[in-house]
Amino acid sequence: VGSIFTKFIMHIEGVPLANEVSREYGHRETVAGGAGFDVAAAFSRLGADTVLCAKIGSDPQGEALLRSLSNFRIDGRFVTEDKRGKSGFDAVLAESSGVTRTVSYPGAAYDISEEDAEQALTCYPDALYMSLELPAKTVIAAADIAEQNGVPIFLSASGGDVRFPFSRLPHLEAFICNMEECAAYTKITPDTLENCLRAALKLSGMVDAKHYIIKLGDRGCYSYDGTYQHICPTDPVSVIDKRGAGEGFSAALTLGYLESEDIE
Repeated sequence: VGSIFTKFIMHIEGVPLANEVSREYGHRETVAGGAGFDVAAAFSRLGADTVLCAKIGSDPQGEALLRSLSNFRIDGRFVTEDKRGKSGFDAVLAESSGVTRTVSYPGAAYDISEEDAEQALTCYPDALYMSLELPAKTVIAAADIAEQNGVPIFLSASGGDVRFPFSRLPHLEAFICNMEECAAYTKITPDTLENCLRAALKLSGMVDAKHYIIKLGDRGCYSYDGTYQHICPTDPVSVIDKRGAGEGFSAALTLGYLESEDIE
């Protein structure tokens, strides 16, 4: 359950100054994006049967997003259309240095209702994956329905608000965050093993979960289950796209755990 956007990405050398025109000869591309779509695409590419609950507008961008779902073999039967709204749109400046700057027009992307999520869970999923980018009432309603049906819940802190009412959530299978999100929620930067544990203990007092996962970038991934902690180092890889790395990793972690029942 999550967002889907149209992303217009301009690959540039650098950002122009005020009132300056920069003529760029690099490439530009229009692609589907959004945390919900990125995670769904990763699940699908890894071989999972993936059903996305999302919202688009009644416009050509929405039609293109639906085609993207088909291209990635994502089941879009619960992607609903907001007749009065426009599809979400991101304008992304991707500098050659690796820095990105994004202007986001959310449109209908975050208007997923409790009823939308409830309807989507009629597909009898093996797991529910969401992020905190969605309205709190939608996250809570979907989680409650999943719990009632014995569906394990994986929740990402991506896009969340530190004021989220975690006490209203049922038991989660895993709560997943990156270093920046962890620091925002706990006021502890997970830069050492000791601080990872301190942060995980604080998270465990906020969120009821079986596993607490902190993504550490080049340092790998930290996990804590209330008794044991573990750091899985990262393998050396060629970076393709940092923008989608977090969602791709979280999807791979979730699917690997569902298949093996072993968080490591």
